[in-house]
Amino acid sequence: MDKKAWTAITICLVLMGVNFWFSTQNIERAKQEAAAKAASQPAIAPEAATTAQTPEATPAAATPAVAGTPAAASASLPEETHEIQVGTVTYQ
Repeated sequence: MDKKAWTAITICLVLMGVNFWFSTQNIERAKQEAAAKAASQPAIAPEAATTAQTPEATPAAATPAVAGTPAAASASLPEETHEIQVGTVTYQ
């Protein structure tokens, strides 16, 4: 291989290392922001949590469902959404 190819390979390896370093920094920052956001949100009141779990409040609990069906699993769990804001862009 000639000098030009070795230069290109070296530059690519250096840039891959820089990319890895920045990606780990961004992941750590996103985890810290998510933890701070989760800590700042108020918890659900205990009486509201118990009333939502009663059979009268959930019609899906009154009907028997076959275990292992996706409908039964999705009916009992609320949807979770996560947001990461980097600058002016918000990822959901």
